[in-house]
Amino acid sequence: QVINQRLQASLSAEIIYMNGLLSTPFHRVYFSDNSQHDIERLPDTRLKIPLGIRLNYYPIDPLVIRTNYRFYTDDWGVNAHTFSLETPIKVNQALTVTPFYRFHTQSAADYFAPYQVHSANDAFYTSDYDLSELSSHKIGMNVKIDPAS
Repeated sequence: QVINQRLQASLSAEIIYMNGLLSTPFHRVYFSDNSQHDIERLPDTRLKIPLGIRLNYYPIDPLVIRTNYRFYTDDWGVNAHTFSLETPIKVNQALTVTPFYRFHTQSAADYFAPYQVHSANDAFYTSDYDLSELSSHKIGMNVKIDPAS
């Protein structure tokens, strides 16, 4: 949606329902009693809801400020927030530099536990760190060169 000459915004929302084999059989889980291990066991359904907002602001001609926020939740107990900021700067016709920053945080799934923490009596279990609690920061710069311009 164009709000005015300098500001654009967009909203996004999805509902995703997954059904079937959602665990990965090559992920092993080692239990707290050290006597055995098994493959990852997860529910066969998952409901995922991501919501996002994007704002692009053009303060001066060669500069754009792009922001993006995304919230994610699912019925496995994962809640996540992602924020990103990038500012493409057109140096000349052929060169654009884009510094960026991204922050992401998420809670652990209800079924996640690290190595040798799960009980063999648990109905569902995983030690896959994609489903663990985490927080990350990413800072960088993209350089685009278009010699045809």
